Amino acid sequence: MSAVNQVASELRKGSRVLEVARSLDDFLRILAPFNQRALAEMVRIKADRPSYLFRGDKNNRALVAKIGRGWREGLDIRERNMLRYLREKFENYTGLSDWELLALARHHEVDTRFLDWSSNALVALWFSLGKKDDRDRDEQPIVWVLETRTSDFDIPADEVMPFPKGYGSSTKIFTPSVIDSRVATQNSYMMRQVFVKKGESYEIEPVDENPTFANRIWKIPIALDCCEMMAAELDRLGYTSDALSPEINFDKLREECNKIGKGEEG
Repeated sequence: MSAVNQVASELRKGSRVLEVARSLDDFLRILAPFNQRALAEMVRIKADRPSYLFRGDKNNRALVAKIGRGWREGLDIRERNMLRYLREKFENYTGLSDWELLALARHHEVDTRFLDWSSNALVALWFSLGKKDDRDRDEQPIVWVLETRTSDFDIPADEVMPFPKGYGSSTKIFTPSVIDSRVATQNSYMMRQVFVKKGESYEIEPVDENPTFANRIWKIPIALDCCEMMAAELDRLGYTSDALSPEINFDKLREECNKIGKGEEG
């Protein structure tokens, strides 16, 4: 076994929770084994996908897309209604597929079954720390690390819509086109989650509990008392709100879409 594959094997056998990062240098050091393998894989097989994806969360919660945090009967129908509404309103994006349109909406904080990921770990770290005004001092920021496989990106040709027929499909990763500045600067990837039957209802299975992903996902806790310092370090590197989340006035559209998703429209 090569040294790089040995590193990967050790990572999979180890704890899913890595050590707490207390500085940017700390964070990069913890990521070093992942970066070593990713670089070697790029050289060896010229991979057309990132070896690892990263997601930043402001608190230590299950990895579930926002629309799935609490199932409501008829949600699948309301998702389709929301997509039709988006199609009507996004007049400048008539050439987008349903997958791309929903990805664009998610980037502007519409509740969807897409979970945001990035191929850039520092982007994920920035999102875990949050904007200064809404940083929650009582919650532990987390950066998730996901080892990808080619099969994660293999979306069946008949799944034209991101809402699979029935509930038998699997969680997949979608690479959105560079639709707007947010998608580009965030090095964006979207994970389409599906609902699974739990008792008498349907729920989205958290990624970290999904057997397909559970043995290749890790989380890096961020020390609460170091958030301000780490945010300042990122700021000096150009990871700022203006750069990563440029303001685009989608407020009314976002509000209407989320009403549709919750069944509150009209």
